[in-house]
Amino acid sequence: MDCLNSWLGDRVDMAFRCVNTGGDGGFKFFCEKDEDDSKQTDADTIRIGSFTLTPSEFYLYQGSAIDIYVSFNPEKEGKLEENLILACDNQTSEFYKLTGYGAMMDLDIIAVDNKEVNFKENPFETVYFENTNPTSENKRTIRVRNSSPILVPFHWSVYK
Repeated sequence: MDCLNSWLGDRVDMAFRCVNTGGDGGFKFFCEKDEDDSKQTDADTIRIGSFTLTPSEFYLYQGSAIDIYVSFNPEKEGKLEENLILACDNQTSEFYKLTGYGAMMDLDIIAVDNKEVNFKENPFETVYFENTNPTSENKRTIRVRNSSPILVPFHWSVYK
């Protein structure tokens, strides 16, 4: 169950359709680890790591469907995963993985004046402006890249 990407401190809500292609049955999600299961306080919701899943228990007639809602609210950067088990009252079960990526805004300077920047070999010298007099002008062209996994609309505002 891929919850895609979310900024740290923000939230993404996803709906996953669960269709019963077998016979009538009751279903319940469990955490893979017993210690995570013992922390659950709400009968209809599972809270594990950066994920909240609801409903955690449901009944489906043959051919019917239900939407499972997952909220992803990352508290740390990087790929986040949690494992769940969906058990059926016919003594079968399936493993599911909740995944998401916690993102921070990350811009990289990739070129200055159309020359690629390699900060390992040439740290910050390529970004600095030459000394100027108060009435002179100096111009540099800096190319930046959004290195975060989320597209960010932006515009430049120049103030005099």
